Amino acid sequence: MAINIFKLYTLVLLMGCSLNTKIDTAKESSLVDPFEIAIDSTISSITASSASISGVCPENVDSVTVSVNSGSPQIFNCVNKTFNGQLDLSSEPDGALELTVSAQDSAGEVYSYDLSISKDTIGPTVSAVSSQSANAVYGIGDTVLVTVTFNEAVT
Repeated sequence: MAINIFKLYTLVLLMGCSLNTKIDTAKESSLVDPFEIAIDSTISSITASSASISGVCPENVDSVTVSVNSGSPQIFNCVNKTFNGQLDLSSEPDGALELTVSAQDSAGEVYSYDLSISKDTIGPTVSAVSSQSANAVYGIGDTVLVTVTFNEAVT
């Protein structure tokens, strides 16, 4: 049974991830980057039904399988050692989504990679509005500082 050591790295879009670890007794301390995945780290109401996903296929791999929350796998073909497509998220609820990206090479070696993204399709709402002097009289050209508070972080 061949086992690889994968190194830990962070995804392109500031998404922290960790690789499943496997130890290879046949290779001397070789480090393998099985996938270099790019995907939106937050899915909004604009992109609620799908997300673009792409990455690099490990050597001798014909396709990559992606499962969301341990659900039905979605298969992406490797072309010129890369894969890309639209990941169907239409049936997934809002909140954290756990993705497992896996592949098997022609020698039977299995690669697996886990990562998390967030799906938030409900926009923020205003929970409070205040000013430095509520109900005051302001003149033309006066500066009025107004604070608007939302029910969640707005960036």
